[in-house]
Amino acid sequence: MNTNKQYNAIDLLKFIMALLVVMIHVQPNKHSDSLSDIFNVVTSIAVPVFFIISSMLVFRKGGGTLNLLGYCKRIGLLYLCWFIIDFWFVYTNKPYFHVGIVKGVTNLLKDVFFATTFPGSWYLSASVVGVVLVYYLNKFLHPIITFVITYLLACYVYRFNMLPESWQGVYEWYAMNIREGVSLSFPGQMIWISIGQLLSTVMTSLDDKKKWLLSVSASAFALSMVLSLFINAIELRVVSSTMIVVACILVDLPSSPIYKRLRNYSILMFFFHFSIAGKMRYFFAIVGDTLLTNWLYYLFVVAVSILFAEAVLRLEKNKYLSFLKYLH
Repeated sequence: MNTNKQYNAIDLLKFIMALLVVMIHVQPNKHSDSLSDIFNVVTSIAVPVFFIISSMLVFRKGGGTLNLLGYCKRIGLLYLCWFIIDFWFVYTNKPYFHVGIVKGVTNLLKDVFFATTFPGSWYLSASVVGVVLVYYLNKFLHPIITFVITYLLACYVYRFNMLPESWQGVYEWYAMNIREGVSLSFPGQMIWISIGQLLSTVMTSLDDKKKWLLSVSASAFALSMVLSLFINAIELRVVSSTMIVVACILVDLPSSPIYKRLRNYSILMFFFHFSIAGKMRYFFAIVGDTLLTNWLYYLFVVAVSILFAEAVLRLEKNKYLSFLKYLH
């Protein structure tokens, strides 16, 4: 398998998905029901695409134990760096430091691995736990079986309220004891990791079918997005998220360092925008809360996040500030 091929369109896709993640939290369309309906469909694939791409790139390198450990180490360092940056948020919003050492450490470890500590941290936790579980499931099961298991788990998480009351106990226990937002933890996200693993096994062979597969994937993506405007189904999200990644695998963009920079922007934007998005009320107190001002604030958050990302990328070139590379 050629692991050296550059997937520039994938890096561009990650940047676009980061813009959509910012939109999820800023909600620039909250004053327009029609725009909200359209953009909610678009933004719904942002996090799944991130999971699919990350998993695909991890497993395409062979998925061996050493590669898995390297991935966990990299995500662990990323988590630690942002935990330190957001320590004041953790200290003021979580009771770890006020309930005793033993209970505090226990709750902290639970949240680090299975829930959330600082804004966006759940994504890192779910990535590591999900990748590890998919890796070991695939050691004993065929990847297709692993996908079926993760699909059924996702169906349970997203449709638990449609099930008989006697089947809802596991969900309610998880929500009460681990994390209230069950969908924003590994049980609801493993399906995307499983899809990424499946794509990793075929991504280099897709080029042989590029002539027709690009058209098929692009068409399937467009159709599933249109249908999602009328039908809220995880199956449609599976199709749209998978097909947009497949299409980007097949697109050859000219070589340029801009794509690596956009990739780094996407990671830094993901974590930094939370600090700005929460200050909307001060902005609206000055200019008013309208559709226009909401979009202006969204553009402001994006612009400041990119400026911060660019500053980090430039500062880390200094030998005394090289540790900043661990922020992305």
